[in-house]
Amino acid sequence: MRGDAAGARFGGIAISAGMSCAAIPWVGAELALLALGTTLLSGSPERRDVGLQGEPA
Repeated sequence: MRGDAAGARFGGIAISAGMSCAAIPWVGAELALLALGTTLLSGSPERRDVGLQGEPA
């Protein structure tokens, strides 16, 4: 699934599940939080490795 179609797909899933149209922004907010969490977790190993480069083995 391409990234530009993900919002429409998940919004459609929410409506198909019986949620109202007012729930669509909440679905978008949850996707944004999920993306933020993924970004923070994927960057954390790189930050840990940076501190170990200057230490002798």
